[in-house]
Amino acid sequence: NATLTTLNLKFNKLGRSTWRQLAFAIAARSQPIKVENRFQAWDDLLNEARLTLAYGAVPVMRFPLFVCGYSGVGKTTLSYSLEGKPVPTNLPAHTHGVETRNIIIDGREFSLWDYAGQIEYYVTHEFFLLPASQAVFVVCVRGDQSADEATQQLEYWFRFIKCRIPRTREASERPQVQICVSHMDLVPKDQAMRVHNALTLEGHVLASSFEKFMNVDREPTFVTATRSRPDQDDGLRLLHEKLNSAHAIVCAQSPQTPAICATVRDSLQRVKVVNKACPVAKVSECFAEYPELPSEVHRDILRYLHSIGE
Repeated sequence: NATLTTLNLKFNKLGRSTWRQLAFAIAARSQPIKVENRFQAWDDLLNEARLTLAYGAVPVMRFPLFVCGYSGVGKTTLSYSLEGKPVPTNLPAHTHGVETRNIIIDGREFSLWDYAGQIEYYVTHEFFLLPASQAVFVVCVRGDQSADEATQQLEYWFRFIKCRIPRTREASERPQVQICVSHMDLVPKDQAMRVHNALTLEGHVLASSFEKFMNVDREPTFVTATRSRPDQDDGLRLLHEKLNSAHAIVCAQSPQTPAICATVRDSLQRVKVVNKACPVAKVSECFAEYPELPSEVHRDILRYLHSIGE
């Protein structure tokens, strides 16, 4: 309706895909429309629509992989093992804040976010754990601790993630979540089955409890040694396969990305490699191919890249 100036909608009656279609319809209009009772990620969807209509779109092939868990569960080691790479010997004893890098698993690319497990960093994690429905989460616990302690840690991280994910009625729009139980080689043989059964039961409970927010794999993956390669450990190989499947699901469901954002994203990756100490100081170099681009478009592009975990 060309004369329409206000829409009053309720999110519980619309899925994200419908909101996205609405955003593109409104972005294509010459007259603005005020949207009330809007989806919490509405501004990001409208921003994406405007950039796509102005600069075209390309397929999305890289998605965030968020690795969460308490300190010492082997998150960083696991991320290198999944790539089949040796763990660098110069890594700090503990991750500080959030470490990010791109990884490739069987030709599928992820933007890895490795969250520090020390409790003093938790207060800042909420600023970096993006509300990305199109993402894959791996929540890690150790198998050689008590089942009660592992269960408490899993429940903590699931509640933490839930707070950053918009609720949706459409299962296809919820993030994929995997549970990884590490250090099973340190569990006494006479206790291994008990640990396996207890945490498998917890996986089923969590999947049911959080099914309106995320798609949880009900069967946790049990990893024997996090410093192995997928071809050396059955658990790592299984997790490898699950992540590839999750990537394919997200890829099939995700929209395209604005072409100009994809170009700036790739430039940003190069800047991060050259300026490891403070890449944000060189972010202006990412727009070298677009010297006439208005500053407000710079802002919109960076805002979009932030919203998708880049």
